[in-house]
Amino acid sequence: MRFLATWLPTPALWRLPQSQYWRQGATVHKNYDLVFWQNIPSLHQAPLMRALTSGLGKRVLVVVAGDVSSDRLAMGWEGIDYGDADLVVKPSLSEIKDIVGENRDATAHIFSGVNAYPGISTAMKVLSQGHHRHVAIITEPWDPRGTRGRLRSLKFALRSRSWQHVHTLFACGVLAREQFARLGCESDKIASFGYFVDRPSGNTVITRVAQPSVMFIGTLTDRKDPRSLVQALALTPTGSWHLTMVGDGPLREAILADVDELNLSGRVNFVPRLANDKLRDALAVCDVLVLPSQYDGWGAVVSEALMAGTPVIVSATSGSSDFVSSYLQGEVIQAGRPNEIAQALGRRWSSSPTTADARSALRDWANEAISPRAAAEYLWRTVSREEGTPTLPAPWNKSV
Repeated sequence: MRFLATWLPTPALWRLPQSQYWRQGATVHKNYDLVFWQNIPSLHQAPLMRALTSGLGKRVLVVVAGDVSSDRLAMGWEGIDYGDADLVVKPSLSEIKDIVGENRDATAHIFSGVNAYPGISTAMKVLSQGHHRHVAIITEPWDPRGTRGRLRSLKFALRSRSWQHVHTLFACGVLAREQFARLGCESDKIASFGYFVDRPSGNTVITRVAQPSVMFIGTLTDRKDPRSLVQALALTPTGSWHLTMVGDGPLREAILADVDELNLSGRVNFVPRLANDKLRDALAVCDVLVLPSQYDGWGAVVSEALMAGTPVIVSATSGSSDFVSSYLQGEVIQAGRPNEIAQALGRRWSSSPTTADARSALRDWANEAISPRAAAEYLWRTVSREEGTPTLPAPWNKSV
């Protein structure tokens, strides 16, 4: 990753104040193939950038509106590696105009967080006022629940009226595609998308445990709904599954009370936090990952699990459920229904622990369908297609 700023060691970079690594008036190259406009440097976008540059040989510029937040840093978002992409952090208005002006002939400008971040909105507005080629937006679904959900729907309906010049809407998950179709977005402009993670190094030594194991990874909040998973575990036979919950949050005490009340002591293990490499090791040895979220814009742990060869049980209201199209990948359940989770676990129990052959088949599928390289090739084909050509099918939406 080349910073258009004074060089600092990557691991320390994200902890420094903006002024210490952004140099005003930094020179931006011309003739980039792709320009990404994003809210912050993203751990979940970095593998895609590396695949576009190192894998496909594209010249990539990433412009971000702000820093990695302290919350993200606490989640392990350090040392984000964009490979050979150039990165500009928190440019001024004049610098945004310069970047757009020097790169109007880029094959595509791709926006995330448009209208939510002033700098990104400004870039899109400036770009639309003159010559440009392909314009794309990457967007997660909005949370549709309750009164706030209806207000979000209205907000997106109003915002989308200014997107007439957008050629492709990369929608993360089924829910996002449905939401934007209801707003009137033309179907031939909507393309599937998601978040893509690297394949594990293969150096993990897998040690089997006696009981089939379930993992939950995420913050312990109502939105992630970990309590429904604990309730589901109580509906499975004693001695069948062991649950590891990685994460912390406001529901921790309530979950501990559930465990006592449901007589699950000894079947549930709590781990407040795991480093990313240790998390991958744990995913590689568990039999199934469960993400029961009431709503999740994506759910990158699903991507992590599938790349590790571990099947998933994921709620339909999670964007990453789009990656689950057959029993090979796992099952999609309705949020808030512990009995559905229990039934899905029961079906897995009949063929668990997950065999080495099953893991290998799933890893092979993931490498072909949802790896950063597969996503980079799909994105490039989509944004470089002739104007008016319908969007291409995503590799993960093809039949297994």
